[in-house]
Amino acid sequence: FTIIIHKGARLADLIALHEDYRIGDVLGPLGQAFEIRNYGTVVCCGDGVGFVPIIPVIRALKQAGNRVVTILSEFTSETSCLRANVEPYSDVILHSSEEAATLELMDRVLTEEKVDLTVMTGPTPMMKAIAECTRARQIPTRCILNMVMLDGVGLCGICRVMVDGKRMLTCIDGPVFDAHHVDFDQLQNRQRHFV
Repeated sequence: FTIIIHKGARLADLIALHEDYRIGDVLGPLGQAFEIRNYGTVVCCGDGVGFVPIIPVIRALKQAGNRVVTILSEFTSETSCLRANVEPYSDVILHSSEEAATLELMDRVLTEEKVDLTVMTGPTPMMKAIAECTRARQIPTRCILNMVMLDGVGLCGICRVMVDGKRMLTCIDGPVFDAHHVDFDQLQNRQRHFV
């Protein structure tokens, strides 16, 4: 049988197994962890429901001593509940109801502040535009990709993305990538096939 170890798994369950008991497979956690440390000032940007994957990153970055500026894109009555999840961990919260306004907010923050890192998740065109903006300013930028995945262990290949001209799999090589090296045009083209 297969034991899937997840964040809530208990070590006691494994310790309780008798000697010579065989475990067929152990699966998890998948992917690569986001490096949490004190970068300085970090801008975290996400949109709507797609903002959810960045919430634990915001919390951890604040707990590591960073100054966190949070930008909520596609802020509506349906997504306003997300604000409460990041308020305790954000020094500044900005929000917009549309992508163009989000890019203007990002540009304003990058102009007014000394930003040490940008972290983003959301629609591919928005991430591409932010990556171009931060590349011009030489600000390190990480993107958290939210890809369609079937197996989560790299067998199906549906979550592949080109990074520095190399094929990477979001499920095992990601989901966090250096946004300045992601081929967002290729990514957007692939995503059209899996809508």
